[in-house]
Amino acid sequence: MSNKVHKPLIRPPWFWSVSVGIILMAVLVTVINHTNTQAAKFEIPTSPLTEVQEAGTVVLSNESQTVNGIEIQISNVRVSKQFVAAEVCLQLPNAADWGMEDIRLTSGEITITDYKYCCGEQRSSPDGNKVFRCDDLLIPIEPKMDLSEFTITIGRLATSVPEQPDCDKVQEKLDQAQSGITIKCIHEDYYFGYEILTKPEAMSEQDARKVAELAFSENVFGPWVFTVKP
Repeated sequence: MSNKVHKPLIRPPWFWSVSVGIILMAVLVTVINHTNTQAAKFEIPTSPLTEVQEAGTVVLSNESQTVNGIEIQISNVRVSKQFVAAEVCLQLPNAADWGMEDIRLTSGEITITDYKYCCGEQRSSPDGNKVFRCDDLLIPIEPKMDLSEFTITIGRLATSVPEQPDCDKVQEKLDQAQSGITIKCIHEDYYFGYEILTKPEAMSEQDARKVAELAFSENVFGPWVFTVKP
């Protein structure tokens, strides 16, 4: 049997302050890492115009057109190596959520139908009689594309589709237009869809869907065509 006597471990006074400091530092690092991770997941929305605002050259300052009683203004048109950007303000027909559809850029025989826009700032005309929604529009262009003259066309304005549309009203609009199309709506939790039940024999399924989709929204048809000559 050992005769050694085990003395209690006595730590110097500075040990505890150092230990507490190490623990606090570890906690702080963990919090910072967590904060950085959370921040990386959050993206601040930016205007598409910021992608070309430094490199772009202004080629059209301001122009407006009125079609079917609706005015659209286009301004600050910029051209860069990759994009054409512009600020577009559309007169709101009513208080619904309106947006632009069927936008295209045409130069010679080349037509580009890809685009994006945001951010929907509302403005009033100087006399207060009109309300406009103003968006920054961005259209990608092909390399070495000839932009000595081009047009920007806005085909129509449309309201956003409700999450649960009134399908009876949609069918009524299709019947009034004598489209020959009947649909069946599918309502489920967190999901909405529809099927084409009948259509004219000569109409493709894709064309029937295009006609049906128009009936889900309010529409104002153009086109509004803006010619740009840098």
